Amino acid sequence: MNNIKIIGTTHLVSKEAIEGMIKDYSPDIIGVELCETRYKIFTGELEEAKQKKDKTLLDNITSEIESKAKEENVDYGSDQKAAMFYAIENNIPLILVDKNIIDIQSSMSKIPGEEAMYLQQELVKFQSESLNKQVDENEVIESMRKNIPVTYKILIEDRNNEIAKKIVFNAEKYPRKKILIFLGKSHTKEVERIINDR
Repeated sequence: MNNIKIIGTTHLVSKEAIEGMIKDYSPDIIGVELCETRYKIFTGELEEAKQKKDKTLLDNITSEIESKAKEENVDYGSDQKAAMFYAIENNIPLILVDKNIIDIQSSMSKIPGEEAMYLQQELVKFQSESLNKQVDENEVIESMRKNIPVTYKILIEDRNNEIAKKIVFNAEKYPRKKILIFLGKSHTKEVERIINDR
């Protein structure tokens, strides 16, 4: 599928850098690692349910990352938001390729107790680290696969399959359009493999 270009990013890439990549490629369509629910939250169409009494583990992890980002004066998720708003502001068709966050939260609420405990321990370690710390994505993925296989399937494997499916669908629907997709680096390699194997 020669009409697809996938760019792997960290979720801390600046708005200016993302816009530069878009201008360099000049796509007809932009794809982002977001779902409809998160799109509506970011555009103000849907108010985030901050009033929930019982936060899920995934909510806690997300809140901790957002808190750390604020503390370090960085915008976590800046890559996806910048690409999304660029598409909106420049009237470029936008595709949302991720699995719905509501479905992910539902699945994460049912992970085994030992995996939830492992994640809580990792969250404690994370609190003392910087978001800008250099991370080997392959090492992180392999650690998840080994230590928290159910969580790995929910957060990585299932999402990779969903992302690849949506990218292929749009590439086939718009074969003459240049499609630029922004994905987190932890998804890029496997999504490309799935697409190439189809």
